[in-house]
Amino acid sequence: NAAVQEVCVLVDALNKFNLGCSIQSASDNAEKEDFGLLLPPGFVIYMGVQVVFFVAAVYTWFAFRDSHYQVAWSAMAAFLLYGLPPIVLKAVRSRRLRLDINFLVVVAVCSAVGLGDMFDATLVVLLFGVAGILEKVCFEKVRREIRGIDVSHVQVAILAEPGRKGEVVNVEDVAVGTLLGVRAGDQIPLDAEVVSGSAAVDESAVTGEAAPLSKGPGDSVTAGTIVQNGFMEVRTTGTASESTVASIQAIVEEAQAKPSSIGVFVDRFARFYTPALLVFAVAV
Repeated sequence: NAAVQEVCVLVDALNKFNLGCSIQSASDNAEKEDFGLLLPPGFVIYMGVQVVFFVAAVYTWFAFRDSHYQVAWSAMAAFLLYGLPPIVLKAVRSRRLRLDINFLVVVAVCSAVGLGDMFDATLVVLLFGVAGILEKVCFEKVRREIRGIDVSHVQVAILAEPGRKGEVVNVEDVAVGTLLGVRAGDQIPLDAEVVSGSAAVDESAVTGEAAPLSKGPGDSVTAGTIVQNGFMEVRTTGTASESTVASIQAIVEEAQAKPSSIGVFVDRFARFYTPALLVFAVAV
């Protein structure tokens, strides 16, 4: 292919000046950016079937509850038999058999069925399922963003040390005080200080700053930011484990593992509120 040969000649010419150019296929970028669906396919199929069941049950209920009550009741019961078991399992598997939201939903559904309000029972199950979808989407978006930081974090660095200029090494092997070269389009591999050259650096991925910042000798640059134009030689001020990206990941992981103060309060409040509410409901 003549076009490919021309590109290869151009890459070879640029690499004579230690620019470290390479050919990258579009599929490589697509693989990095593809994080899959927000929800597991099995869960999507399950909820899709549940919605179909609900629509059919509601139609049957309003169409036949006067003339064929047993048919309408059976349609509602079929929906409950499909949608309720996962909620019951969650209630049973809850820590120390606590009276959580799953238990309350089961009680509400059973109470509605006992009172003959089949439509209300099915509506509770559907709304609880929709709430579960929204919760899963939010959690998956957070995981996606965290994974995006992992994927985007550069794994190699180009040395600019005398005698080793242009050599590509793993960022984990780069010591503090090493001289690196960063080109237009490169992601800065480690926190560093500019020694020579100048460039516009996009820091939006780390700081959220939309406008590129101009960097020159003496300025600090952050790992994970992208050089938009120009060329710089930078001297590292930290290792890979001490970089800004690594710190962000550690903070996010710690925040995920540690429950929020509001969550702790709600859990403590629910320990007393839920049993009290059940006792009151039975008494009434």
